[in-house]
Amino acid sequence: MAADIECARRLMSVCEAADEAATHPGAASEAHSVGVISGRTRAGGSPITEVYEGGEMVSDNNASDSGSGSGSGSETKLRPHGHLFRQSTFALLAFFVPLFAVLYWLSIPIGSWPAVLVAQIVVTLLFLIALVAFLRTAIWVSHSQIVERGYFGRVARTPVSEIDRIVVLELYRSDALDTTPQLFILRKDGSLLLRMRGQFWSRAAMDTVARELGAPVVPLPEPMTLRDLSIERPELLYWFERRIRDRRRPRR
Repeated sequence: MAADIECARRLMSVCEAADEAATHPGAASEAHSVGVISGRTRAGGSPITEVYEGGEMVSDNNASDSGSGSGSGSETKLRPHGHLFRQSTFALLAFFVPLFAVLYWLSIPIGSWPAVLVAQIVVTLLFLIALVAFLRTAIWVSHSQIVERGYFGRVARTPVSEIDRIVVLELYRSDALDTTPQLFILRKDGSLLLRMRGQFWSRAAMDTVARELGAPVVPLPEPMTLRDLSIERPELLYWFERRIRDRRRPRR
């Protein structure tokens, strides 16, 4: 599995330039290493500011903001927390390594090990696909637009002119007193455009999005449970979350 992770990371370094060009038409083709914070410049001189988990930023003040392919000037790139995939990887390793070891031990004496090998290849391919999808997930934000590339590769580009407001709140975790920040970007008609959950994005990343977009920010003063939010603001939730009505507010 460790070799598979390294192989996928090398693959990402090769295809990142193509992904960048597809996400930002007119951008210069330039590969970069995942996990390194660097100031880069697009064709025309507009800087790209990359932000990784923790919200740390590097800006290029010497580059010009004019002449980029999208006309958006300086952009900030955000990635979800890397520890989420690391934790999932360790859990998968803890499950599959002993499992396949036992299967090989049982199947080699009777000659049925090729079927185990096929199963291992399938699992490895699924893991690599999930890894590449996670590494491709990102948000680009500037003063003129926000671009999201989701886990399944869908790219959504929205100009700031279509954004009405940003709602920020604290949401209780299931059966706990702990809360996680939630950021919701709403369109002019009140529909949900983009949601950033604290499980995946840092507070610094949310602050960066709100600051760059410049839309009115509406903070909700009191933490809410998922049940409360599904009743009071159902338009902010995914369809499957709106069906959760029976969770109670944790007692202090």
